[in-house]
Amino acid sequence: MADRDTLKRMIRVEATVPLQPHYAKRKAVLAEDAARYSIEVNNVPNDALAIDIDTHFKNDRLFASAKGACKRADYIIVSETEKTILFIEMKKGDADTRAIIQQLKGGLCAFEYCQSIAREFYGKRDFLADYKKRFVAIARIHANKKWVRRKKRAGPHDTPENPLLIKYMSTVRFNELAA
Repeated sequence: MADRDTLKRMIRVEATVPLQPHYAKRKAVLAEDAARYSIEVNNVPNDALAIDIDTHFKNDRLFASAKGACKRADYIIVSETEKTILFIEMKKGDADTRAIIQQLKGGLCAFEYCQSIAREFYGKRDFLADYKKRFVAIARIHANKKWVRRKKRAGPHDTPENPLLIKYMSTVRFNELAA
């Protein structure tokens, strides 16, 4: 069974974001703050699965929130054909870097939990193991979109501590986030 099929069997349908047609590919509309603000991720591969982990992955009933353990990113997008997992945190305004890092780390923990479930209950030993991970923070999504700023720290954005930071945008492309 393909990784995508296993993930679709594991994740509840209501926790996924439906992909919409967008030319030859698809787009995901990711909402923040009770759908008052949103970002379009265009050119999402047809096989991708977008998961709203902020709304549907609740771990605060088990863990104390000390050190940010109950925080999590807003969305995860997984593409089997691209072998890529995007962890996306959205902010309507500016947020401190420490909070964004904690939320991206929480998203990574939720993803690793999915890997454990696939390993233990679906017999998938290498579930999503060889995928590249990319961490993205999108801020100021409600602001005037005439200024666009992308800020990438030195090195690839493959850890929560070194995310790609995008500001003042309402539309981004999957391949830019996955690069």
